[in-house]
Amino acid sequence: LERMLWRGIGSICPRVARGMAVKPGASPVPKPRSFEERMKKLQEEISADKAASDKDGRSEDDSGATASGKAMGGHHATPSGPQITKGTQTLAQRLSQSLRDPLRAKDFLGHVAKGELLIDCHHHSKVLSFKNRKAILSDDAMSNLIEVIQLSDTNWYEKFSILKGGEDNFCTGADPRTIAANLAVDSSSGALKDQLLRVSQAYLLTYLITLSPKQRIAILDGHCIGQGAALALAHTHQANGTSTGRHLRVATNRTVLSFQHAHFMGLFPGNGCSYFLPRMPGNIGLYLALSGVRLNAADCIYSGAASHFVPSHRLGKCLKALAEAVGPRQDNDVMPDQIEAIVASHSLNPDHTSFKSMTGEPSYFTRYSMLELTDPTHLEAEAEAIDRCFGQTSVEDILEALAATDSPWSRRTLANIQQMSPTSLHTTVELFRRGVSCSLEECLRTEWRLAHQLFTRPDFFEGVRAFEVDKDGKPRWAEAPSREELLSWFKATSGQQPLELSQDHLSQHKKSMQGAFRVN
Repeated sequence: LERMLWRGIGSICPRVARGMAVKPGASPVPKPRSFEERMKKLQEEISADKAASDKDGRSEDDSGATASGKAMGGHHATPSGPQITKGTQTLAQRLSQSLRDPLRAKDFLGHVAKGELLIDCHHHSKVLSFKNRKAILSDDAMSNLIEVIQLSDTNWYEKFSILKGGEDNFCTGADPRTIAANLAVDSSSGALKDQLLRVSQAYLLTYLITLSPKQRIAILDGHCIGQGAALALAHTHQANGTSTGRHLRVATNRTVLSFQHAHFMGLFPGNGCSYFLPRMPGNIGLYLALSGVRLNAADCIYSGAASHFVPSHRLGKCLKALAEAVGPRQDNDVMPDQIEAIVASHSLNPDHTSFKSMTGEPSYFTRYSMLELTDPTHLEAEAEAIDRCFGQTSVEDILEALAATDSPWSRRTLANIQQMSPTSLHTTVELFRRGVSCSLEECLRTEWRLAHQLFTRPDFFEGVRAFEVDKDGKPRWAEAPSREELLSWFKATSGQQPLELSQDHLSQHKKSMQGAFRVN
């Protein structure tokens, strides 16, 4: 190819070819190095840099960066636990850290598979998705997601991440049939311990996402059911947390969000739902938890379950704009406000120009029926009835209020709730009553105590049989617990396993988090 190039130049312009020829005594034009030669040279430079750092007493930082780079890339042996990428003090050290991290590349590196988790790497962010089309949150995907989030929290170059979920849906949660089968085959304490370990990992994932110092974005495209709906709500910004940017939850035309699995399975909405749902407007949160009603994008916007609505045909352009975003600073760092502005520029909202020609203030029903949604929200239309019926203090009073309302909505809602497990309904009402005044950590620990109780009760297996296995829709629920028995479930007992919720990875990286070594 090089010889052909010189022949072409000589035939087109002999004078240029003679001028570019190497003169006697001059050093020849260096031949382009191959990829292997360049990688070998890079390794030599890294080794030299490491030797110099060891000599200066700074080997600890470089070894930590190397370990974390290997852990995320999957190109080397994976360490047993999450590794921490420590901060660097100089521009040279930061560059060295970047070169060692296989997930760090300019503009785009491509797909990196980490178990059942797929990672698209960009120069300032990562896009996370599940391999399985149904978007089931498996144990492998959940553990890898926890590890990647912990590592990204401490990477100086990563400003935000996007969770896309599966190919067809955002996340449909865990598979209840598998859980029930495992518990039924092995009824010993070992099987329950394994299941509670999965629950503890799910709670830790919610805790890490919600309090993450980096901006987290969830693309709620498709079904968000059960644990998947809780995972979506975990991307809610906490003003009193450590996050410097507002987490975003983006709904699309295909969004379907529901907590129906909780009461159909004889359980309760967990994974922090007792914290997020009671903080929705009015009594919408308890309504969603008890009825298992399905929400579309308009419902999600009205209730606060989603922060933005991006039509499906704009979603690809929105993700591309986020990947190509460049910050206003000299170091090109993307700022949280800039990320939110990019999402807002691709979304439609009540202030969209298509509404300005309308006289008066259009309702949510009118607005979202124009925005390519065939099923506009019912939450605004039934807001008064929802607040009145679900503002009651007990399950019995809620059922009486729904029966007295006697409307098409109240009759459908009453029929749905009467299918649910009485144990689940009473547990959820008490759980949400407490969750209004509790912190996220307190809510997760309360849910953890309840999980020890309800996974051992027959309603869970009966719900799986009636709605997942036989699908006859005729569960034979146990009677509702007494008030004394219900309250006893909320108390910690000596036989319960501890729930580990911490952000130790942030405390080990405190200087980097505070930006002490920022290079302007």
